[in-house]
Amino acid sequence: MKLGNRAFYIVMSISGLLACILLGWLRYRQYHTHAEVLFEQFDIYNNDSLLLSENLQVRKPPGDAERKQEVSYFYFDPNTATAEELISLGLAPRVAHTIVRYRDKGGRFYQPQDFKKIYTLSEKDYQRLLPYIRIASPGQRASSPEAPGYTPKTNHPIDINAADAAVWMLQKGIGAAFAGRIVAYREKLGGFLYKEQLREVYGLPDSTYQALLPHMFISDSTVRKINVNTATEEMLAAHPYIGRRMAAAIIRLRTDLGRYSKMEDLRMVPLINEENYRKIAQYLTAE
Repeated sequence: MKLGNRAFYIVMSISGLLACILLGWLRYRQYHTHAEVLFEQFDIYNNDSLLLSENLQVRKPPGDAERKQEVSYFYFDPNTATAEELISLGLAPRVAHTIVRYRDKGGRFYQPQDFKKIYTLSEKDYQRLLPYIRIASPGQRASSPEAPGYTPKTNHPIDINAADAAVWMLQKGIGAAFAGRIVAYREKLGGFLYKEQLREVYGLPDSTYQALLPHMFISDSTVRKINVNTATEEMLAAHPYIGRRMAAAIIRLRTDLGRYSKMEDLRMVPLINEENYRKIAQYLTAE
């Protein structure tokens, strides 16, 4: 009987030990499997992050120092020079606008050395422009025709359909930036039909436009037209008066009709109202 009890206890002990081992093994597998999943997810996350960091290149907007601009030198009065004139002198846009804001708040330059108190102005730019600073007395504008490389900023007759950027830069208030915008906008339009279209150039001050108005003329009002029966959606969308949505609508109706038989068919395009039609019809043809 004692032998049987002993055997029973031995069997039970072995069974208990095996049960503990089995339970421990199951817990280990459960933990290990969970850990593998976590590590796999972590590894995937790291790999994806690495992949993104290697392939996604974030392009920062160029700083003022990175912007390439044409520099022209002429005598100027920092009390009256426009932001565009200051930029054409090679100053960064933020510096030019700081000078204008300083004047708008009542600031004034009484001598050339005062130009240095603009805190965003670098010492290099100050020394570079100091010889060209001319402080005019109240009611006068600085001028020195004998300045080397100086181009007088006086408005003169200008053919707005023929003038290139260099000719535009001879006008008051027109620097390199505005000259480039005017020519680029004229090319996108296909040519100016009216002097008033110059007001559509982005950022052009009304005061500058009003000063130019008496001097502008159009010797040839022939414009470059787009054939709505052959033009691609991209060609139409590039025109300032049309855009992407209207171009797509024009193409859809052309597909439905087969072709436009006359310009008046464009009135059936849902996005074209009477005002839009009058504007774009002068730059389109239905040949």
